[in-house]
Amino acid sequence: MVPSGPLILLAGVQLLLDILLIGLILALYRRIGRREAAPAREFQRGLDRLEELRRALEANLAEKAALAQRLERLLGRTPEAGGPVSAERRREVIAAWKEGRPVAEIAAATGLTDGEVELVIALARAAEAGTPGRA
Repeated sequence: MVPSGPLILLAGVQLLLDILLIGLILALYRRIGRREAAPAREFQRGLDRLEELRRALEANLAEKAALAQRLERLLGRTPEAGGPVSAERRREVIAAWKEGRPVAEIAAATGLTDGEVELVIALARAAEAGTPGRA
């Protein structure tokens, strides 16, 4: 499987954060090196704080990765838009609607999406109400 855009972005963010953490550790090491009298516990406190930040960043990245995977799955499920609804299909939708069938059932029977069925029904209602438009 070839990595996709969101996953590549997450890998780039992870690399950037790792470099940032290394830089922070080096800066902390230099600071302590200049202060030879600095107690070891200050250094340990800084390392502990860096560890907390690293864990928080890892959790954040894991959450982002899960969201990216979910988005990819959802994008894969998005139906492609069909062509224009034929007059025959419109008549089928309107007849089923007047019989009181639910939108999902009409969509399954006609091969249209729920949105297309709802649009045909809305146009039919507008036509019945005398609003200009085609049904």
